[in-house]
Amino acid sequence: MSKSSRRTLQQDLPLIFTRVGGAAFILAGFSYGGWGYLDNPGDTGYVFAIVAALSATTPALFLIGLVGLYFSVGREGSFLGHVAFLLGILGTALGFMNGIGWVSEAGISWWVLLFFCLTLAGLNTIIRKATRRRGMLIITSGILGWISLLTDPSFPGAVAAAQTVHVMFAALFCLSSVVLGCILFWRVA
Repeated sequence: MSKSSRRTLQQDLPLIFTRVGGAAFILAGFSYGGWGYLDNPGDTGYVFAIVAALSATTPALFLIGLVGLYFSVGREGSFLGHVAFLLGILGTALGFMNGIGWVSEAGISWWVLLFFCLTLAGLNTIIRKATRRRGMLIITSGILGWISLLTDPSFPGAVAAAQTVHVMFAALFCLSSVVLGCILFWRVA
C-alpha cells in the first residue's frame, strides 16, 4: 500500500464512521419507536420475539451512532466531552449485552448513560462554538430523552410517572435521533 493511499484512508475514515453513525442513529430512532410501540408485558409469540430483538438492536444502533457522533463533533472536545462519550458508549454496550441476556442491569439504566452523554456532548459542542446548531440538536435530543425517562412509569427513578407525557417525549426523542442521524449522514462537516 502506497503512502498516498494510506493517507487517503486516514482522511476518509472519520467520514466513513460519521456516515455509518448517522445511518445508525436513523435506524435507532425507528427501532426505539417500534420497541416502545410494541412493548406490552402480556404479549407472547411473534411480538415477544420482535420486542426481544429490538431490546438488543436499539442500544447497539445507538452505540454505533455515538461512535459516529464522536468522529463528527467529539474528537477535538474537552476532557469532559471525552468522558461523556466514553460513558455513553459504555452504557449502550451494557444495554446491548443486557438485551442479548449476557448481563442484567445492575443499579443504573443504560438510558441514563446515553442521555447523560448526549447532554454533555451537546454542551461541549456549544461551548467549543464549532457547530452550534448541531450542538443544540444534540443537547435537545438529550433533554427530550431525560424527560421521557423521568416520566416513564416503569423506570424506578421516575420523578413523575405520566404515561402520556412519557410517550410524547419518547416520540420526540425518536424524531430527534432520526434528524441527528440525517444531519450526520448527509451534512458531514
